[in-house]
Amino acid sequence: MYNHQYLISEDHLSAFEYSLSKLNKGIHTRCHLDARGHFYVEIDNVEYSARTLLPWDKETRIVFLDEDAHANTFIRSQLHLLPTELPYLILDRQLSYEEQELKVRNWIHQILLSCK
Repeated sequence: MYNHQYLISEDHLSAFEYSLSKLNKGIHTRCHLDARGHFYVEIDNVEYSARTLLPWDKETRIVFLDEDAHANTFIRSQLHLLPTELPYLILDRQLSYEEQELKVRNWIHQILLSCK
């Protein structure tokens, strides 16, 4: 737990998580703060990038579009228009890197088709 690094008590964290649980949109999960990564994929000679986070369960990766690649700017401006299953991707960590990269490429391709 990171409470000692950020000077919050367990009670404050619990109250915050309770408040999040009352919201009716999105999925809320705890992630390791120091376990992040990137995927860079090329589709039609254009490079896209995605950031990954590692939840506490360490069994999956959460992938979302970041702001690193210039081509992501248009897609990020359209995220609110996407179907609810497209703004993020959950990957099984048991998959090989190549399999994960292929899933990320297919996910971004689906997003691009939805944005047209």
